This record gives sequence, structure tokens and C-alpha cells, in this order.
Amino acid sequence: DNFSVFPDPSGCPTPPEPAQEFPPGLQVCTELLIDRSFETTPPVDWAGLGANGVAQDTTQKNSGNRSLRASTLGGAPENPRFWQRFTMPSWILSSTTTLDVSFYRNIDNQGTNQASDQFFAVIATSPNQADAITDPALVGTGVGSSPADPNGWVQQTIRFTLLAGVNLEDYAEQPLYLYFYNNSNSAGACGGFCATHYYFDD
Repeated sequence: DNFSVFPDPSGCPTPPEPAQEFPPGLQVCTELLIDRSFETTPPVDWAGLGANGVAQDTTQKNSGNRSLRASTLGGAPENPRFWQRFTMPSWILSSTTTLDVSFYRNIDNQGTNQASDQFFAVIATSPNQADAITDPALVGTGVGSSPADPNGWVQQTIRFTLLAGVNLEDYAEQPLYLYFYNNSNSAGACGGFCATHYYFDD
């Protein structure tokens, strides 16, 4: 006898997968950055180095052999900036997802504390603070020692605040940028000029 199945299952639509449910209180942490360090020479995933007072440095590092130095005064007053592109996950929800970044920093104030020399970070749709989808988060000021204390590395974690009207779901699976910048010199924040070496790592 012949055994046959009716109807032909190949003609049936694939049933939808059940919606993913998370128990209350569950925290899922996903690392979005491809490279958290500055060990690769030249850096592959970090951009902005080699201009505006931003470069790799071997004299100060929290771990490994290199860090990133971003100076508001090198050979001339600078407005340092650097960034890394990442892809937003597909499962984000504005109501429950937070965007946090953790890093280590150290400060060489070059002899004078300048609290108005300020470094910020945003999440943006391009490597430009004008295209930010978050409020600027302060990541450091020109207050430290000279030279930078090798044991003075401080871990800092910031949580970004979305701009009014921004829905994270609109950026699911889209490229975004973690963008660090300092406009203190162009803003005349320090009176004459700002003069700080900022070091970032890990």
C-alpha cells in the first residue's frame, strides 16, 4: 500500500515563532562596541585619530601597551574628537533599554586646572554632535595633575539620556556612533585657550 499525507505539508505556511518574553527584573547586557581598547596600530574601529589633537599614546595606559590621548593643546589649541560606529540591536525597547558606556580616563592638566575644559560623549546618527539622539554626557574636565598620575586612572560609567521625541525602536539594526568631543577651545571656555591632555582606555 502507498502511504500519503494530506494535505501536502510543503504547502503549509511556517507557523510564527512565539514572541520572546523576558521575566520581570531580567537584565540583558550586550557589548555593542567592536573594540574597547586602542591596542591596534593603526586603530581599525576607532576613527578621528591623527587629527585635532587625537593620537595613540604609549606613555600612559590603564592596561596593555597603548591608550588614546586627546589634547586640547598640542602644537596649537585643538578641538579633539573621536568615535566608533556600532549597530543597534533589533530587540531594543525605549521603555526598558538603557545605553551605557564604561571606560577609564586619566588627566594631565599641563600645570593648570581648567574645570571649564570639558569632554562630552553622545550617541549620534553620524560622527557629529549635531546629529546626536542623546543629551551630551560629561566624561571629563581639565582637572588633574601634571604629568598625569600613572595610578590616577578612574573608571567612569555614563548612562545616556535620549533626546525628547527619540524612540530607540526607530534605530533597530541601524548604524549609530559613539562620539566623543571637546569644543572648549572653539567656545572660548577657558578665557585664553584650554590646555589639557585627556587619556582614555579600555
